Amino acid sequence: MKKDVVCLKVGGSVITRKEVEDFPIEIDEIRNRATEFIKLRAVRRVSEEIKSTLNKIRLPILILGVGPFGHYLVKKGLESRKVHASVFIFAKTMERILKKFGIECRYIERFSPFSSMKFEGDGLVFEKLEEMKKFDGTLLLTGDVSKDGKIVSGDLLLSKLSVEFRANRAVAATDVDGLFTKDPKKHK
Repeated sequence: MKKDVVCLKVGGSVITRKEVEDFPIEIDEIRNRATEFIKLRAVRRVSEEIKSTLNKIRLPILILGVGPFGHYLVKKGLESRKVHASVFIFAKTMERILKKFGIECRYIERFSPFSSMKFEGDGLVFEKLEEMKKFDGTLLLTGDVSKDGKIVSGDLLLSKLSVEFRANRAVAATDVDGLFTKDPKKHK
């Protein structure tokens, strides 16, 4: 029996301490303190929910919202290479954590938005899409910045890659119910 293909994005507000007042700016400090900004209990719960469905679905893409690892640094105006380095630290840390919780996934640097995509007009183009499709397993992706400094959101990745991978479903997990046109934490 052929499994349904599902692409999943778990929002940064679910798995990270996204609304921090202070986040390290130096890469070595980000590396040393990374787990302080990850909600391990939530990651465990999400991992258990994913594991319970893998006998029914194929999960080629798992996108993780980066929380402060990207958003805080972008707001501070840091250069794209530094933001990308922080996102890379987050992705590799999450890969190790998810594997400990039983999720077989791989973050592959060459598939990150920083390394493998560009904008053409308003569209996002993955230069390594065919190579991504050949990967047999779950690719771990994050939002990121492009080399020219444009922000690539996890939501954009979810919509683009769900189409490209011919997913039966695209699922976005967040800590707020419903669909919104503005941040429901700030607007009624």
